[in-house]
Amino acid sequence: MKTIGIISFSFFTLICLGGCFPIAIVGGGTQAALSGADPRNIDGVVSDRSLKTRIQANWARSKTDLAMALDATVFEGRVLLTGNVKRAELRAEAVALAWEVEGVKEILDHITTDAEEGPGVYASDTYLLAKVRTKMLFEDGVKANNYKLKVQNGSVYIMGVATSQEELEKVAHIAQNSGGASKIISYVRIDPNLLKPKDDQAPKASSEEETPQA
Repeated sequence: MKTIGIISFSFFTLICLGGCFPIAIVGGGTQAALSGADPRNIDGVVSDRSLKTRIQANWARSKTDLAMALDATVFEGRVLLTGNVKRAELRAEAVALAWEVEGVKEILDHITTDAEEGPGVYASDTYLLAKVRTKMLFEDGVKANNYKLKVQNGSVYIMGVATSQEELEKVAHIAQNSGGASKIISYVRIDPNLLKPKDDQAPKASSEEETPQA
């Protein structure tokens, strides 16, 4: 079995699993944040939501229908841009407007130009997203709530945090074998510390000394 390597945030490559299915690991469409507790603290979650709102507001003010055509998926300050525009200059404008938002750490640009669109494509992407999401929710060893999913024209984008290399491989395998995916692009990092109990949940030693009974 071939393993999936974890690449730095800014590096992009294609590798294969099993039958040489294209999977990209890098350290418009439909999306989903899987239900459950988020590995980020509340400030991180609020910050990501704020970034998404402000990026969309910038697009809306551009008067070029960018807000209607594009979407921003944000996790830990990293922004995945998806959707389709008619011209390359609109794509460049969308990226520039996203960078204007304070707090954006990285732009992951997957905006397409003149890609196939329509109800059939949207329905297919929505169905694929539902299948991947459901399989992740019921897969042992996968903390599904640690991930955000996006599907665009058959490409499955995964953002989030895995607790181990094994978990990351399971997630990629699920997306690969859900039927209908043309490519898997993973922006998942590994953090084994998620398996450790938080300080406020760890057992605490008693500071009281036992008084011997007379």
